[in-house]
Amino acid sequence: MDWSQIIFNTVLCGLVGWGTNKIAIHWLFHPLYPKHILGLRALPPVQGVIPKNKEKLADAIAKAVSRNLLNQDVLRKELLSKEMTEKVSLGVSRFLERQRTSSQPLGKVLEDVLRKDNMDSLMAQIPALSENILESIRESDIASIIADKATDHLTRNRWLLSIFSDSIRAYLTATVTDLIQDLEAAPISAFISKKAEKLLNTPLNSLLQNKEDFLLRLQDTAVNAYTSFIENRAPDILNTIDIYGIVKKRIDEMDLEEVEKMTKDVINNQLQWLIWAGLFLGLGTGFLVSLVDQLYRVLD
Repeated sequence: MDWSQIIFNTVLCGLVGWGTNKIAIHWLFHPLYPKHILGLRALPPVQGVIPKNKEKLADAIAKAVSRNLLNQDVLRKELLSKEMTEKVSLGVSRFLERQRTSSQPLGKVLEDVLRKDNMDSLMAQIPALSENILESIRESDIASIIADKATDHLTRNRWLLSIFSDSIRAYLTATVTDLIQDLEAAPISAFISKKAEKLLNTPLNSLLQNKEDFLLRLQDTAVNAYTSFIENRAPDILNTIDIYGIVKKRIDEMDLEEVEKMTKDVINNQLQWLIWAGLFLGLGTGFLVSLVDQLYRVLD
């Protein structure tokens, strides 16, 4: 039995299997751009399988992502998962703890959150708010309520005055009504502005001192608001996001080098194993074929 021939055939077949798979994988990606073999214009240009089918690849990946990976149900489930709500709760808790120990005035914090121009806009609404408050007071039954309370207080345990309770009530109602009608919005606006300015200049740590229960309720309220938003409003927002179009557009914008890198990043390990599989398969095939051939020669 010629072992040297068996070894030679085994190594040769192994190299053929290794080289064949390596060349096949290389031709998956190259040439990146259409190219004539040996410069022969008579032959049609060749191009790697993946670069040539970039548009189909983009379509397939975009469909896979939008239908199975980032569809509305998946995103909603993930956003409402226990882990996500715990992260939201922890984030709110940390934010509130920072504010509880902060010496910054409330106004500065609100400016950071709402922006100064929005804060100025809110403060500018105080005169209009005062007008609305005054108008609501004028249209309400507050004069009658005040007159009723005052009359009950004056005539309680005073039988003589109680005889004139209706007259007293009517007089007080008319008087309070006249006073309300004579009220102007400017003093109300000045009062609200003064109180608002004082509140905005108050340090947060002073406002939130000994307010642990309030902070816990505020934390729960924030988490509940997040959950309610995801359940009720997020579907409408997600429906407006074209995940398929975003993914496909991004892949279409990638050049062929980026597509090659992206694909290899995903399946590079599998491609390397495929190359080595060609080597071992070739070695095994070469050894078995050579061994059978040598046994046949010996028996013959």
